[in-house]
Amino acid sequence: MTMNSDSGSRFSNLEIDGLPGANGAGKPLAAAPVPPVVTPAPAPRKGTEGNGTAGPVDTEGRARAIASDVIAAKHGIIAREATLFTWGTNGQWGDAAYKARQELRARPLLSAFADDVKARVAAEGRRSDRVELPALTYGVDGRLRTKPGSAGAVMTAHSFRQLLNRADAPGYAAGYLGSDKLPAELRAPHVQHWLNSASEAAKLPAQGTTPITGVLLSKRIDPGAGQGHHVYGVVSTDYTRYDMDRVVADVLAAAPSTARGSLKYDATTTRWSMDATIGADFEPVVGDIHRVVLRISGHDAGGGSISVRLFAERVRCLNFSKVQLSSKIKGRIRHVGANVGAQVRGLLAVQGEALKDFADAWRDANQEGIIRDVELREQGDARKVFAALIEAGHVDAPDGADLAVERFFQAWLREPGYNRADFVNAVTRAAHEAPWSSPWATETLEDQAGELLYNRLMLTPSQLNA
Repeated sequence: MTMNSDSGSRFSNLEIDGLPGANGAGKPLAAAPVPPVVTPAPAPRKGTEGNGTAGPVDTEGRARAIASDVIAAKHGIIAREATLFTWGTNGQWGDAAYKARQELRARPLLSAFADDVKARVAAEGRRSDRVELPALTYGVDGRLRTKPGSAGAVMTAHSFRQLLNRADAPGYAAGYLGSDKLPAELRAPHVQHWLNSASEAAKLPAQGTTPITGVLLSKRIDPGAGQGHHVYGVVSTDYTRYDMDRVVADVLAAAPSTARGSLKYDATTTRWSMDATIGADFEPVVGDIHRVVLRISGHDAGGGSISVRLFAERVRCLNFSKVQLSSKIKGRIRHVGANVGAQVRGLLAVQGEALKDFADAWRDANQEGIIRDVELREQGDARKVFAALIEAGHVDAPDGADLAVERFFQAWLREPGYNRADFVNAVTRAAHEAPWSSPWATETLEDQAGELLYNRLMLTPSQLNA
């Protein structure tokens, strides 16, 4: 072994003598070349991509679409059909994608949505009362009473059917007695007959029979009108209530903070369906998964299970038509037993992970897309950028959105600019200099500004239009 003494580095001229017979002269052996490791570029799943062409392919958009497909595959989300064009093809759909983004941005963030749902259920004053059916009375006014002489409560068609079924009336009774053509004077005594005879054999023969019991579910007809309750469900004592206000709390815990909520709700029947949706805030290309929806539905009157399913939408063609992708993982939870809530949370946790993965994958592009949309379409008003970042859940508004926007904007005026860093600097400056009411606001805003800064800087509108 020899070392050059005038080397500036301990190992810069280190030589290893050749092995005997290796090259015949004892000279240093040349290192064998190491072939480069080539990682094949990921490709769309077989049968998901069309081969139509319409101009050059956006390589960044194509890579993003493939990355989203990898996440979809991880969560068992499969496509029903292929796109008509190569992934990455720029769309020719005008403002269609922008309008879809605006529609989603108009929905409340999941935290506000959950508060609204809880407040709505609380205003209804829902009750559940265990009763013996023979003790009930049904009058010609169509009201069910738990005590003689009380005001009673009207019944929905659904709860009327449940009542007769619970009373062990024949299967056809609800259809006949519930008909609008039947005079109330005939309906009332027939219903009362089945209530009076609602008894079942006791477990011990010596005890004879026992009254059939049930649970009356009731709520205010119109929470704002001061009216009385109506009966919306008649269920067994084995029924476990897990209403939509409790479900939405589980959805909030399972979904990313940037998800937005929407609700379809029939207040009379208490049938509901809620969506927790995340969407692309950037301009998509063909092949992009631009929206992912976690849909939960139920019927709080004992009319069915709680259903959870996940699906997504992919841009299919140049006209912004879509391909729907559905998850193979679906679930239904019956309202029976003590662990209904645990089952709901378990299923939501699995499906919610998909939303979180997509939200993480889209974070960079979404933040860029928000700033780009506002700057190019709203004439460069920096206030609107801050408002859009707040609405999208990327930045908090500790003392309300209007005040936060103004504080961010005043900080921005100190060092104005239209790169991402300029908006981040404004948030950071306002976090330290503005008089926030909460002592934790500074730390929260600083962390969120760091998240924004981590991503790539935005081009200015003039650069984008160059």
